[in-house]
Amino acid sequence: MQQAQGDLARLQQNQKDLNFGQGVYSYTEQGRAVRDLRAAQQNSQRAAWRAENAPGRRDRRAARKDLAEWAGRQLDAEQRFHNYVTPEAERLATQVARSRSRLSQLQSQADTERGRYVSAAKLDGENRRSARLYHQSLAVYRDRLDGIAAPTPRPVPKHLLQPAAAPLIEPPAPQISP
Repeated sequence: MQQAQGDLARLQQNQKDLNFGQGVYSYTEQGRAVRDLRAAQQNSQRAAWRAENAPGRRDRRAARKDLAEWAGRQLDAEQRFHNYVTPEAERLATQVARSRSRLSQLQSQADTERGRYVSAAKLDGENRRSARLYHQSLAVYRDRLDGIAAPTPRPVPKHLLQPAAAPLIEPPAPQISP
């Protein structure tokens, strides 16, 4: 079960790494596609803001050119994202679902085994008690057949039968000074 939990944690970490283009996906096409798309989106937003809010006409015009360039890069990055990242994300999602299913199945089996163990322990305790009583009954029956009288119970000591009295505490004797 620990292995299944470890596999699930690894797959979930791979999903996070894929979302940011890091970890095992750092130097892969998937990682580059994710990072390029994120950069293109951020730069497109910056260029759009500058095209609207730049103080001078020339700055706004330059920002519009940058916006057109980043929009083209964003389209290219979205296409690469669709080609490389989407299939990998679907594969990981399928594996995570399988891993969760396997983990829940293992948990169910472990609960069943735990229940069986508890039942067996209870049954074992009951069987031991029954065997002990059977052996005691059998010993008494044999003794009767052999003509041996049952042992008489030993008397309980008297000090155990009397309730314990509270110890008497006497006050200290007064001191008389001469």
